[in-house]
Amino acid sequence: MHQEILETMETAIALIDRERVIRYMNPAAAALLGVGPKRVLGRPLSSLMSEVDLQLLTHQGQTALTLHDIRMMRADQKQVQMTCTLSPIEIPVAGWVLEMIPMSRFERVTQEAALWSQYEASSLLARTLAHEIKNPLAGISGSAQLLGRQLTSPKQREFVDVIVRETSRLNTLLDQMLGGNQSVHWVKHNIHAVLEHVVSVVRGQLPSNVVIIKDYDPSLPELVMDFDRLVQVFLNLVRNAIQAMPEGGQVNIRTRVAHKMTLGNHLHPLVLVVEVTDTGVGIPPELMDAIFLPMITNKDEGTGLGLPIAQTIVHQHDGLILVESQPGHTQFRVFLPLTNRHISQGDDHV
Repeated sequence: MHQEILETMETAIALIDRERVIRYMNPAAAALLGVGPKRVLGRPLSSLMSEVDLQLLTHQGQTALTLHDIRMMRADQKQVQMTCTLSPIEIPVAGWVLEMIPMSRFERVTQEAALWSQYEASSLLARTLAHEIKNPLAGISGSAQLLGRQLTSPKQREFVDVIVRETSRLNTLLDQMLGGNQSVHWVKHNIHAVLEHVVSVVRGQLPSNVVIIKDYDPSLPELVMDFDRLVQVFLNLVRNAIQAMPEGGQVNIRTRVAHKMTLGNHLHPLVLVVEVTDTGVGIPPELMDAIFLPMITNKDEGTGLGLPIAQTIVHQHDGLILVESQPGHTQFRVFLPLTNRHISQGDDHV
């Protein structure tokens, strides 16, 4: 029973006996270390992870031991950097449980947790501000319209019309901050239909020096989604990518599936991953930690609402957007669980 659980875990786990010999390794650990799980059984830990073995040898007492920044070279000559935790056990063997967390996953989980907290805080702030502003804004707009009916001078009416138009524009922006009043329509659809729609929309606006490259996984199953809202997400990301390349470049749209991935404290067996990558100027480092906050933008004509709204929509799909950027390479990764809490609603619409 315990082995069946370990076999399906995303976390890399090995069991080490008191003689520091490997007695078990789950598939996640074998994949991380680049070895066959059965071929390492009975081998000394030192033959595979000498640094961990040395630390375990000198460790005194029956307390847990955590080792940071452990580096090892796999058989395929790829270097792995990880955090290792050794916890003493008596069953099923007397020895230690070795848990290995690769730095890439650790950094992703840390970034995800920070973004999740940032999203909750920024969403609350945006909604509070929007509600507080909408009431006086409605008063200004109503008063301006009443005043306009009493004025006879065309010039004065022109000024009043400016007030009405601008208050209407601000009200639209506030509705966007609040997420809009439209109901969500859950249907089962293929993500490539969404992406193809986005590409068809932007193709007519595509500069001659920008090319879009598509790398789709044709085996991806359908996803329960709000089609129009996901179009809004990817339209924003692709347009941002194009605008980030004033001198021209390449936008890559790639789809893949990830197995056993944790999003928001929930382990999902399958997660759809859509990457939108550009070769543009990159996001300024001072904005990287705040790009999903409302009103944060480096565009002269931008409102700073596109990415916060995109993150909100993806959250509605139980997913998350992550970003990494440097000059010449900016990549937004959208994670969408293939099984989510809306699946029964989507089935009703199929």
